[in-house]
Amino acid sequence: MSHTLAQRAERIKLARLLDVDPAQLRMIDALDAEALSALRARATTVFYAGDAPLFKRVVAASRLLPVPALALISESVLGPLLCGRVAGLMDVARGAAIAAKLKTTFLADVCLSLDPLQSRALIQAIPVPRVVDVAQVLAARGEHVTMGRFVDIVSDDAIRAVLDQLSNNADLLRIAFFAENKQRLDQIIRLLPQARLEAIIRTAASSDDLWPEALGLMQHLGAQARQYLGDLAASLEQDVLISMVQSISANGLWGDALPIVVSMSELSQARLANLEIVQSEAMLGEILDAASRFSLWPQLLPLVRLMDDDGKARCARVAEHLDGEQLLAIADIAASHALWPDLLSLLQRMTPARRDETVALIGIAPARVLDSLIEALEHSQSWTLLHQAWPQMNSGARQRLSAAAEAQNLGACLENNAQIQTPTAVPLPANTAQINPQADPAGAVVVAVAPTAMATTVTSVGAAVAVAGAGAGADYSPQFKLMQRQFNSIGEQLDNLGTLAERWLADQLTQTQNLDDLSQKLARAEQRIEKLQGSIAVLSLVTIASGLILIAVMAVIAAKFWGA
Repeated sequence: MSHTLAQRAERIKLARLLDVDPAQLRMIDALDAEALSALRARATTVFYAGDAPLFKRVVAASRLLPVPALALISESVLGPLLCGRVAGLMDVARGAAIAAKLKTTFLADVCLSLDPLQSRALIQAIPVPRVVDVAQVLAARGEHVTMGRFVDIVSDDAIRAVLDQLSNNADLLRIAFFAENKQRLDQIIRLLPQARLEAIIRTAASSDDLWPEALGLMQHLGAQARQYLGDLAASLEQDVLISMVQSISANGLWGDALPIVVSMSELSQARLANLEIVQSEAMLGEILDAASRFSLWPQLLPLVRLMDDDGKARCARVAEHLDGEQLLAIADIAASHALWPDLLSLLQRMTPARRDETVALIGIAPARVLDSLIEALEHSQSWTLLHQAWPQMNSGARQRLSAAAEAQNLGACLENNAQIQTPTAVPLPANTAQINPQADPAGAVVVAVAPTAMATTVTSVGAAVAVAGAGAGADYSPQFKLMQRQFNSIGEQLDNLGTLAERWLADQLTQTQNLDDLSQKLARAEQRIEKLQGSIAVLSLVTIASGLILIAVMAVIAAKFWGA
């Protein structure tokens, strides 16, 4: 499964913590969502725990002052940054009393610097109406990252009250996208009525294109909630589904979307799979590419089964462009997940030449794949697939398939349906010095590459195979053409690899420059922290002095009282 959406959310949250633009963190694009989350957690610990002793002294000094005075000092002297840092260290009852005296806008500012985990008890002690007021201010400011950090902290009553007051469904989608504890999202979905959920889905399909946020939400729901939300989306007007497909394509999210789609009911999957936009060859190409890159064929093949005949035919045409490695991987998945009926259905819809090449290629798959293939052919009575591809198989593949059939007492079926006489050995041209023709016991030609050929380039090997194919006669030319195409493909991949290496080196230089920039930003942040430490020290002295002055005033008042 792809984790593009989760990675995107984590990068934005890390950028927010470091106070940089997310585009400046391109040097860590290779990290997955889990690694980014761990990095952010470590950075949070450093930021909040590094000056804990100093903050504790500030909290200790604050005990000398009454709550109203502390609220006044917090807003006019300390500011939201320092208040956010010390809030989690304060006594819960005293902190809640101070929060009750602060302005709502100031509390919203404090939330930006608050560590939700450290301040969990304090946040839960704040009355629900106050939580709702602060949430409305944060939503109006577009502080969805900040609000997402508190989803796991506030109580169910507070969540329910905030949902009732936040009428902007786009805000809800964006907040859910940045939620820290994704498991809490299942509870939130259950709190929302169906009409509200339908309105949220329609909001995702709006011109603002919030489908990435909606898919990010669905991706982390439990199976039951994911199916419910997916089926709800599929039950709406067709334009909603079309907008979802367009957004998935535009944002390259098929790797994230396919596991969500297959969690729907078969009826919902069929409605999506038979959309005209999904069955276009361009879109099918994107979907098959995502299935190959993210190993999602177990999710895709059952979806293809739900397509109409025209859709299956288009999918088969697109599948013809898959390379040998991808086809063998699909065969392995079909064997592991009992998906041979779906794969055989695709093979039968390919053009005859490509179909026969593919079946011949599967003949070199591992024994367990061939065993399951023989079983599937017998179950579906599709032996003609082997019958048609038999001439293109080498003797090794034929022997292995025959052995697999014999092991299942189906050797007679293979012989009756594959009534192809094995061609006799054919001499190869004398000028193919790098090819060593030998006759195996079955009389077929075995092509072995001489040791010296291992030093040649892939391209030259492809050329040698082509020459051998030309000399081997019509019976063997399809197999040699397949080998030639594979070697040429490898050569092209090596060329592409060289190009990618050059780009990688260029990217490394860029990343080095970005790291230098980040180092400079961290240095400036350290300078700001040092200044903040100085300010905190001064404020601590001011607080202590204020406490002493208060004590002195109280002593004077007491003296006058007793003197009277």
